[in-house]
Amino acid sequence: MKKYILTLLLMNATFIIFAQNLSISGNVLTENGTPICAVIVRLLDENDNDLATSLTDENGDYSFSNLENGKTYSVVVTKNDDVLNGISTFDVVLLINHILGRETLESPLKIYSLDVNNSSSLSVIDAILLRRVILGLDERLPTSNWRFLPADIQIGENNPWEAGDPHIKVFENLTASVEDSNFIGVKTGDANGTVVISCN
Repeated sequence: MKKYILTLLLMNATFIIFAQNLSISGNVLTENGTPICAVIVRLLDENDNDLATSLTDENGDYSFSNLENGKTYSVVVTKNDDVLNGISTFDVVLLINHILGRETLESPLKIYSLDVNNSSSLSVIDAILLRRVILGLDERLPTSNWRFLPADIQIGENNPWEAGDPHIKVFENLTASVEDSNFIGVKTGDANGTVVISCN
């Protein structure tokens, strides 16, 4: 009987240990699958308190371990490197041509990235703001230098702003490890995909 009880206690202890040792992991890639390293990834609790911070590695991967069963966690991704990285006058030309209907950009993500004033639309104002940064009149854009979306989200071709700005994934009542908490990133203002990804 004592042996039986001891076995049950050991089994319960083992279950608790494994239940507490959950993890959330994933990667951050560009639209064409290029890993984005040095992305700041924050783990928050249900009250939006920071629990841990990590940087994506050269493969764009990140991971948080030793998470508790039944808890709610959020993963937030940001990256603010050189504002001029990937931005040139050619991007302004592509933006203006798209606005005027001369040459429409096919990628919803590229359209999404050109909304530099975060107005959920493209206008001449976006072109002016990009031009001011290129000329050195402004040091930063009104929005973040990178925009991120969960990789499993669907954005509309005609209205890529339907998804909002969900640079965050929420996992309520976590009961199992997550291995596909993935994001897609696009450099703000980079219409032709010339951004150089640096791990520094």
